[in-house]
Amino acid sequence: MTAAEIKRPRDLSIDFIRVIACLMVVMIHTAAYDFDYADPASSQWMAQNVYDCFVRSGVPLFFMLSGIVYLQKEEITVSYIWKKILRLLIVYILFYVIYKAFEVRHELMRDPLYLLEALRWGHFPHFHLWFMPELAAIYIMLPFIHHCAHTKPELAKYYLLVFFIFSVIKTTVLKIPGFPEPAAQYIHVFTRVQLIDYAGYFVLGWYLNEKIRQNSSRNETVQYPARDCTRRLSIEPEGTVPSEQLPRNKKTALCMAAVFLSSVLIMAVLTRSVSMRSGKPDIRWYDNFTIFTFCEAVSLFCLLKFAYARGAGFFEKPRTGKVLSLISSCSFFIYLIHPLVIDLVAHFKLTPVRYNLWISIPLFTLLYWFISLVVALVVRKIPGLRSLF
Repeated sequence: MTAAEIKRPRDLSIDFIRVIACLMVVMIHTAAYDFDYADPASSQWMAQNVYDCFVRSGVPLFFMLSGIVYLQKEEITVSYIWKKILRLLIVYILFYVIYKAFEVRHELMRDPLYLLEALRWGHFPHFHLWFMPELAAIYIMLPFIHHCAHTKPELAKYYLLVFFIFSVIKTTVLKIPGFPEPAAQYIHVFTRVQLIDYAGYFVLGWYLNEKIRQNSSRNETVQYPARDCTRRLSIEPEGTVPSEQLPRNKKTALCMAAVFLSSVLIMAVLTRSVSMRSGKPDIRWYDNFTIFTFCEAVSLFCLLKFAYARGAGFFEKPRTGKVLSLISSCSFFIYLIHPLVIDLVAHFKLTPVRYNLWISIPLFTLLYWFISLVVALVVRKIPGLRSLF
């Protein structure tokens, strides 16, 4: 770790957004409970659809936050990268075994060695563990991405343009119902660009954060009218927004809110439309790389940064900041364990679909998140495990 990194204060806005993103991912899986078996014409299914669309950008936000954390470092070494990859590999294998054991738990009651047989099947790991191989692939290329971002920032703009065209636009076009199959095949052949997709969100997070930081730096000095030329602006805490700049920032925030809500609404309407047409739930528009998810992720990131700036006086209090950082540090473990919590809670006949989903989805989301957080806090007390999570 360099001296510059040691002196750099912790950016609590990243912790704030990470906590929100973690809640969003838990809500995605809460709203998905029995989703595939519901009637698209029912109001209950519509509740699942709306909530799912509302938090669909949770996963992209995680990749964006990782990009901020790693790309703002002064230096990235190969040894540092391989340590990160090794950690991911250990956690991946550990939870692969845990979820496989839970999957065959009834057979294990009769034969404890049955787990070894189950691991030999070669089945895919639990659905949510895909996140770690994707992140490991980005880590492998991180020294190159970091070098380009720091030495030639203009390449970041070019990379994001490639990401937008060959990932976001391409994905959106191919999701259009009835899109000609021959045309889709040609698009796949001539737009097969590697090293984009989630790496694009990784770079996007860093890029947006840098732009917001630069704008904040330019707004630190405020010019006052001549009649009040003796007035001086006091030094405000890092991350806060000068009051004279709030009107302009409010307009930006309102614009971002409009983009976010429009993206959610259009995604929900399109999902209902294609689902009603097919007679069963169709989640094609939930893809993390449609234009709607992309706009939702960008607008929500900016909105959360604005919200943090408005509440910086509260978040940056020593006690509040400490709690926020602690909860944020548990997000990785919460992500790993919350599907298991959902299944375990269901054994007690507690599922969101037993109640009005408009109310039960947010309440069960908080329940699953809180239980996962408690487990995370306990596990982090075990020697040797805290370094993994």
